[in-house]
Parts: sequence; structure tokens; C-alpha cells
Amino acid sequence: MSDVPTIESIPVEEFPNNEKERAPRWDISQERSFVENLLGSRLNFLLVFFSIFVGGAVNAKDNLFLQAIVVSVAAIIVLHLATAIFRTHRKLEFLLGLVFRQRTHPARLTEDFPTGRHIVGRRVPVLCCVVLVGWAAVDWILLAVHWIPELIHCLPQPN
Repeated sequence: MSDVPTIESIPVEEFPNNEKERAPRWDISQERSFVENLLGSRLNFLLVFFSIFVGGAVNAKDNLFLQAIVVSVAAIIVLHLATAIFRTHRKLEFLLGLVFRQRTHPARLTEDFPTGRHIVGRRVPVLCCVVLVGWAAVDWILLAVHWIPELIHCLPQPN
């Protein structure tokens, strides 16, 4: 078996009120809040980056080689951003599993409501990656189709 803890193997502790202490205790609820904000920030950065590079690629429509380079670089960077979002989403799901096991936690009241976390954490980054990789593939195929006849024409002809 692996040493990775499961949600069921971690003991759930009920923490007392710590308002009178000098430094507040960092608990699962605060970690969940931090990770949710981190996920939102990473997704916002991904969408802004995606939009900027799509705009740059559309403006480079007259130069197919430049457009292929821009879209390929964007696809590589978005792929790395998407993996960071996937990791953050997995951590958030793990933390929410722990939070929902606490009997007195307020988030347990909203456990049954649909949230759309899987759309933010999985589908949007995948969609951005698929769009850019597909666009890059089409650009490189078009370049190959246009350049191959020119390369064959430039080759020396046998006598």
C-alpha cells in the first residue's frame, strides 16, 4: 500500500475557539479558504494569459509562421499552468473532504448544493489546452503543406 493518507484515515478534530490567543491557529478551514483563493487566482491568470495569446495569434494572421510560433509557445505555457491548477484542485477536493467530515463545520450545510468546482478545476484548463494545441497543429500542418512544394521546387533537378 502507499503511504498517501486517505480522507478516512485522518482523524477529525473539533478545534476550540482560539480568538483569545495572540496568533490564530492555522486549521483546515483556513487552509481550504487559502487553497480556494489560490485556485481562483490561478484560473484567472490562465484565462488572462490565454486571451492575450489568442489575441496575439489572431493579429499575426498575415504571417502563418509567426502565428504558429505564438500559438505553440502559448500551448506549452498553458499546459504548465493547467497542471498547477489540477494540483490545486486536487488539494481543494481533499481539504473539502476533510471539512465535510466535521460535524459542526458550516460548510457541511452546503455540501449537497452544486458548486461547479470540477468545471473550474478541470474542464476550463483542458479546454484552453485543447484549443491552443489544436490551433498550433493546424498552423504547423498548413505551413508544411505550403512549404513542401516550395522546397521540392528549390531542389536541384537531375540532368
